[in-house]
Amino acid sequence: MLGFVGNCSMWVAEVIFLSIQSLWVSTLYISSAFATVGYLANNSLLVDLGQLFATREVSLVVALLAIALIGATMIVGMKFHIKFQWAITAIAMLGTVIGIGALWALFLTGGHATFVNAFNSFASKYMSGSNNPYDDILNAAGPAPPSAHGGRW
Repeated sequence: MLGFVGNCSMWVAEVIFLSIQSLWVSTLYISSAFATVGYLANNSLLVDLGQLFATREVSLVVALLAIALIGATMIVGMKFHIKFQWAITAIAMLGTVIGIGALWALFLTGGHATFVNAFNSFASKYMSGSNNPYDDILNAAGPAPPSAHGGRW
């Protein structure tokens, strides 16, 4: 009985989470990956693919495919499904660690001025009429709001 209740609760949790997560696959993960790599590689095809994956129609198709894939792993059995989720999480965490490592390497080897120069050279291509996009964005954002405890972040 305990195994049945555990499986049922896992199914309910997956169905609730899957309704949100499946849309994120296209709009946040795939679209962002294509757009970021496209901008960095100066590849307009990848940028266009990133924009395509952010549209409603393609997001719906990808979300339905994600739901079908997750459903298929759950039909095989909970042990397989948990192993599948673990593998997907491990891949995502590896990407996160690599990304954070690259940022730390940039900050530790070059410092703030190097980051600002790299940001300005990248963003100036997309912000016409701006010689210093970094400062323009910070100025447009305005001053930092006061913190709740009176200190600074």
